[in-house]
This record gives sequence, C-alpha cells and structure tokens, in this order.
Amino acid sequence: MNKCVPLLILAIISMSLLVNSAVKNEIWGLTITITSSIGGAEVRFGIANGATEHFDFGIDYPAPPPVPEGVEAYFYHSGEMMPELEKMSMCYLGPSDNLTWTLIIVYVKLGPYTDTVKLRWNSEEIAKIPENVSLYLITPGGETINMREKFEYSFEVNVPSNMNRVIFNFKIETKPIETIEYGELNVKVISIENKPLSNAEVKLVYDNNIIKSRLTDINGLIKFEEISTGRYRLIVDYMGSKVYDKEIEVVSGTQSEIIKCEVYTVKVKVSSQIIGVPLSGVNVKFTIGSNEVNIETDNNGIAEALIPKGKCIVKIESLNIAKEINIDKSLELEFKTMTSNDYLVLAIIFSIILVVAMIIGYRKIRR
Repeated sequence: MNKCVPLLILAIISMSLLVNSAVKNEIWGLTITITSSIGGAEVRFGIANGATEHFDFGIDYPAPPPVPEGVEAYFYHSGEMMPELEKMSMCYLGPSDNLTWTLIIVYVKLGPYTDTVKLRWNSEEIAKIPENVSLYLITPGGETINMREKFEYSFEVNVPSNMNRVIFNFKIETKPIETIEYGELNVKVISIENKPLSNAEVKLVYDNNIIKSRLTDINGLIKFEEISTGRYRLIVDYMGSKVYDKEIEVVSGTQSEIIKCEVYTVKVKVSSQIIGVPLSGVNVKFTIGSNEVNIETDNNGIAEALIPKGKCIVKIESLNIAKEINIDKSLELEFKTMTSNDYLVLAIIFSIILVVAMIIGYRKIRR
C-alpha cells in the first residue's frame, strides 16, 4: 500500500504538468517569488472557475519534496484525502468575496545563521486582477501589506544554534477595502517630571514582533502612520534601558498618547570648595551600562541629565571625581573642589593671620 503512494503522487504531478502555468479556468492569478542567500522558491495562487477549497486535479499543483537546505514555500490546507496534497505550490480557490490562503515559508539551514528573505510579486500581474478585488499579505507579525501598492516584502531570519529550520506563517486575503481600518498614533514621551525625552526609541510590537520603530525628536514626539487597528505593545527604550512597556489599543482615525517613563532628573552642581563660586564649562559624564552622556555645567555650575531608573556613575574627569548612585527618584548632587581662587583666598587668610601674629608678638616685645 505504501509503495503505491509515491506512484500516485507522481501521477498527480504528471497530470498537473499537463496544464499550462496559467490555468485554463483562471480568472486571475499571481506568482510570488521567494529569494534568500541559500536559495529560493516560487508559488502561485488565484481564483479559477471550478476550483474548490480542496486540492483540485488539473488546477492545483502539489508542492515539491522538502529540501536538505534552502527555502521551501507552499500553500497549506488541512483535511485532504492524502497528507501530501495538503501542501500546494499552486493553489486556486473558487470565486468569492472573502478568501484566505495560508502561505508557509520554511527556511532550512543549520544554525546559527542570519539571513534576509524577500517576497516579490509582479506589478503587471497585479494590474490584471479586477479592480474590485482587494489583496492583502498578512505577515507573521500581524502587519498588513496592500499587495496592490507594494510589490515586495523582506524579513529577517535568525536560525538559533542546534536548529536547522525556521517556519513562517503568512496569510493572503481578499476582502472589501472598507474592512481594513487604519489608525494614526501620535506619541509624546516624557520623564517622571514631565520633561520630554529626546532620542528615545519607541517600538510598536505585535505578537513579539516589532512592527514599527521610531526615535523621538527634541520635544519627545513621534508619529506612527497607517497602523492596522488592534492591540499592540508599546515599548520605550532610553539610554539602553527599557523604561516603558504596556499594551495599547490602536483605533481608526488619529489618537494621541502621552507616555510617562521611569526616567528621572539628576542635577549635579559643581562649585569651588571655599568661596562656593559655581564652576561653568565643567564636563560631567553620566554612565548607564554601556551608554553615556556628557553635559557641561552652565553659568550656575549645574549639569542636568535625564537618567533611567537603575545604577548610574557620575564622573568629573577633570577634577578626578566619581560617584556611583542608584536612580529611583530625582536627585541633586553637589561636588566641591579647590580652585586657584580658593588657594588665593587661603593665602590671603594665612597672610592676615601671620601679620596679626607678628603685630601681637611685636607689642609683647615692646612691653
């Protein structure tokens, strides 16, 4: 019985190869080409008269056998009379308003290995699809790609050690355009004391995949446009530390969010030891892990920085001063150092004391 299965599959493939690459009953079809550094694959899908949601002899093609190394791609549909027919390199469905194809891409390579995989489709074939048919590629991360507007999609592959394959699950959908809703998200990132955070990385995450990422401007602002409505995680990284991580609901239209992060103000004042004069132009270095920021003191001798929660080293190299602090609230630190003016004041004080002592001694001698 088992020996007959390969022969039956071969017969099915042979029957399918008798059909032209463009199916006779095809209403429309689209080929997707997948490429990578270790190989590629090609699949085709579409709508054809007489096609069903199952494998159709003379219309659908079974997928090629698995590869020892490279890229496999196929449309998957469970419940076929033979498991080998659940994977198709060419998959057609019958005419309908709302259709879904499940596209599986398998990257086969012994890890560790990193690569970029590209999906491309032909704009000329897209132009032949009826205008009333909307076509969307749904990525494993939940991002929605309008296949009429964009003609390629790239994603990164990271094969861990001791693994030899990574599987990615895409969906292709046709649906009325009005069912796809988009939102615009305006975000302002601030510290605990409501100060704007610049150069903070704001990430929009869906199903543990980063959909979009932006750096805030000097006012702590970023904007995410054309986001599919739904629930996401909003993560903010600042100076190498995660300072915010919460869920957010993106709705249609424009919405604004103010994000208050675990970032505190650390104010350092540098002045002379004796006369207490503020020292301007002194470089103060704030180090958090492998990240650092350098700020010079102003005319009031103050250097102010926004620092994430955790350990921080404050260092003034020119004065040979360093201090490790734990940031869990806003702090004010003061460092004093001897300056030339301080030494001058000391010299004057000592001189006065010496003169006074000499006068007293002289008067005692006169007596």
